[in-house]
Amino acid sequence: MVLEQAKDNPNKILEVEKMLRLRLGEHHGDPNYKAFAEKLDELRRHMEENLITSIDFLRGLLTLAKEVLEEEKTQINLLTRGNKLKLLLRSCLNQLELRIHLSL
Repeated sequence: MVLEQAKDNPNKILEVEKMLRLRLGEHHGDPNYKAFAEKLDELRRHMEENLITSIDFLRGLLTLAKEVLEEEKTQINLLTRGNKLKLLLRSCLNQLELRIHLSL
């Protein structure tokens, strides 16, 4: 769908690139996303040097966007799992405190 829109509206490609750059900017300083930013810069450089067509550039952007989303999902899953472990540990500590309190 985005590819068809880009054929009719070349600004669509720039819009996708801008959205991806903004998304990566949200993770500035995170080493997990540095490789994605480097890939984006490489894609842009290839486009400027006419090594790839605009449609290939867009395909590369879309592939990169998908990879970024997958990494974000992985990060969210790790956070969720970490939160569950914290809740479990907190519950265990509360039970331990209660047992100590009851034994006094």
